[in-house]
Amino acid sequence: MGFEISGMLSLAQGNYTEAEQIGRSYVNVTLAVNNPFLRGLALRLLGMAQFYLGKFSEAKEMLEQSLQVLSQEALSKYGLHRVKLTLGLIYMCLKDYTRAERELNEALQYFLSVSSHMSLAMTHFVSSLLKWEQGKREEASLHLQVGLRIAEEKGYDYFYYLGPPYLVKVCLLAIELKIEEALNYVIRLLSGRLAPWAEEDLKKLAEHPDPWVRDKVWKIRKAIHRSGVSRLRIETMGKFRVFRGESLMAEKDWIELSPSNFSRPSYPMEECGFPRMF
Repeated sequence: MGFEISGMLSLAQGNYTEAEQIGRSYVNVTLAVNNPFLRGLALRLLGMAQFYLGKFSEAKEMLEQSLQVLSQEALSKYGLHRVKLTLGLIYMCLKDYTRAERELNEALQYFLSVSSHMSLAMTHFVSSLLKWEQGKREEASLHLQVGLRIAEEKGYDYFYYLGPPYLVKVCLLAIELKIEEALNYVIRLLSGRLAPWAEEDLKKLAEHPDPWVRDKVWKIRKAIHRSGVSRLRIETMGKFRVFRGESLMAEKDWIELSPSNFSRPSYPMEECGFPRMF
């Protein structure tokens, strides 16, 4: 299972080319040892990596093979329904909405029956994107509300089968659909680990005609900016030292803050002609 762990880790880190290479090696090894179950997992990993590299046709082929293996050669209901989740996303991107809907509905029913909360939340997320693309606003909103409620209640901030670019789309759709009960959770996701993927889409949404949406986007961008600014910490016990974050600043970088400059504070009102009051 070393290939499975290292491949999923590469996917989580956004190293999709590396994940694809691991996936190919994984498939070759499973063929050599004639292990259908692991071959199904290997094909799934390879297909996911190719999907996030934008190789939709290749990803579709790999995942369809994975689905066949896990449903016929090495039955794994849980495994094959996780494949259906990703296939639903791929079919959506390929505009094959009928097949996307079928795979996602089957995945929803299965994950609900086994109380697989994270997989259920992810399937609702993808279903919301599908319904939104189909112009079914109300259905998109319902799927999104359920998925976000599950994710927030369980404290999820990482979704292993839904990469950051698509999770950003889910969060921004929640803002556009004004799902206010999940707003704090969505802001936390976007201003946290999703921030590197969110900025470009946030810029576009900042031009939204609805002032409520624009206001929320401004707050998120402000939170992202603040999270990237290191705090200053001053130590005066013993030697005067200034830290930016956890890094000690060189004296030349904080010379204006030197104790010698604190002997007579600057009074802006006095400089503007107002008398000092003390």
